[in-house]
Amino acid sequence: MLSSSAAALKLSCSATARNVRSWWSVSVLSRATVSAMPESRSTIGQVTEEGGRGKPAGGATAPPAEPRARVEALLDPGSFAEFDRGGSGHAAVVGVGTIDGRDVALYAVDLGALNEVAAGKVRKVQELALRSRVPLVCLHEAGGGAPGDLASLGGFAAVLDGHVRASGVVPQVSLVPDPARVDGIHPAALTDFVLGPAGADELRRLLAYLPAHCAETPPFVPTSDPAQRGDLELQAMAGAPYDARELAARLLDDGAFLEVHAARGRGLLTGFGRLAGHPIGVVANEPAVEGGAVSGDAAAKAAGFVRFCDAFNVPLLSVVDTAGAAAPGLDHARLLYAYAEATIPKLAVVAGRAVGAGYVLMSPRQLGADLCLAWPTAAVAAGDPYAAAERGYVDEVIEPRETRGALVRALELCLRKTVEPPLRKHANMPL
Repeated sequence: MLSSSAAALKLSCSATARNVRSWWSVSVLSRATVSAMPESRSTIGQVTEEGGRGKPAGGATAPPAEPRARVEALLDPGSFAEFDRGGSGHAAVVGVGTIDGRDVALYAVDLGALNEVAAGKVRKVQELALRSRVPLVCLHEAGGGAPGDLASLGGFAAVLDGHVRASGVVPQVSLVPDPARVDGIHPAALTDFVLGPAGADELRRLLAYLPAHCAETPPFVPTSDPAQRGDLELQAMAGAPYDARELAARLLDDGAFLEVHAARGRGLLTGFGRLAGHPIGVVANEPAVEGGAVSGDAAAKAAGFVRFCDAFNVPLLSVVDTAGAAAPGLDHARLLYAYAEATIPKLAVVAGRAVGAGYVLMSPRQLGADLCLAWPTAAVAAGDPYAAAERGYVDEVIEPRETRGALVRALELCLRKTVEPPLRKHANMPL
């Protein structure tokens, strides 16, 4: 699945990580024997908005805890190794530790503005995350630099620059008191996921699906759920109203689906699960919300999710049931662009309608989908799925109960695919 350039990066990353781990393991991992928390497989989780661009589900904000206490509560017991403790930079607590046995770099900032020294500590741990190729976890209370202090503002700008440099290299997750108050120049707005103050469990579950860095494959977890398991309940969903979360869960290992960005763009679901042990990202139309029509907010949400999955080698499954796009605009162009640009394995199932602009947006064959399946009750454009299959727009029309088995076979084949991107500095995504 990795290109030759990505494979070379993987070797470089592995060597760097080994060098960093040589001292890290002495200072951190030898402090305690950490047992991994089993992954939850029964509850659909909800992780809040990527980049802070959404609204929270609601609820009161708890009083903030002292940064060091928040860090130690989040990490495995005894695993935290702090850097540069004390001094004038006490507003920031930075260091390394483990979450469910996995290495992370992290920082926590207290209420008030970051001074120059505190910002420098944050920048140091950002650089460590890049060098060692481990996820970066950020616990925020502060907003930015002191308005009248040039050194403080410069340090704050350096922190923002650190998040940009880490983007697409290591996963970045922020925990904040109120995701709705994360604006465009807040450090959390530049991270991949923004969780609320009670997001520790969601963070653990989220990291379980993700690689440590962009040149690593996502973690495989063996499952006893049969790959070819048939599901008669899927037969009952065909041609009838259904819940998109339930449909996604029935296709995935052990019915486990971790929904992310749940509070925005509700006409599209995004989240993670596994197929035959392999992590996979899911984008699914929710027909119960405006007939599955893709709104601008939903398109923007899904575009960010698709790009995240592509950056970290997480295959993608699109479950399509949409009557079209609601007021197509620039956000829809971003989703189309994200699907077309992605080089990860891309699978699609047309479970209902794929009509008009909705067909184009939801990863059709023409945007590079590796496999496109359809149920007999589906409607593709103005015709039935068999007509679409005859013209090559659908690869196969299958019975709903056979969907999981077909997806597993396709995924295991597509995991070996390689794609060489065009030679360019970077693409110019519509913004």
